[in-house]
Amino acid sequence: MKPESEQHSLLDDVLTEGAPADFERSLLDVTLRAVRRRRRMQQCGRGLTVVGVFAAIALSVWNALRPTLSVHVVEPALHIVSSQPLPASMVVRTEPGGIVVVTSSSATFGLVEPSSIKDPFQEIDDEQLLALVGASGGIGTARSASGGTALLESGGHERVSRPVSLQRV
Repeated sequence: MKPESEQHSLLDDVLTEGAPADFERSLLDVTLRAVRRRRRMQQCGRGLTVVGVFAAIALSVWNALRPTLSVHVVEPALHIVSSQPLPASMVVRTEPGGIVVVTSSSATFGLVEPSSIKDPFQEIDDEQLLALVGASGGIGTARSASGGTALLESGGHERVSRPVSLQRV
């Protein structure tokens, strides 16, 4: 067998004949990049595994230390309901024609429209007041100490309890 140096030189001769001068160097660079990428992916996988294990441990410790709420589920007691048909005396029945229908037409009713009242109160003088009360003279006025005036019925009894002011026109 030939020594290794001769085998390498033969291989070098074969590769250099049909390839460009930097082919061997570029082939070595591509191979090294692939090896480095595979090593980085393996390291990332290991790192993610370690992070996942630490997260699982932290989560289990947190769940163990967290206070638990005791929830007691109380199932409601079941009540048995028995039913029976309604007695015939309690059944309500309706018959057609039992309601009287009232119909109306525009000729049977009148239309009432409200009118606007500009001044609902009217001031009257003494003569109009006497004409309104009548000739009996059954109403008089009395002045209180506070200055208010009250209407009085015949006989001196007060008819309205709050003072009213009357003005002479």
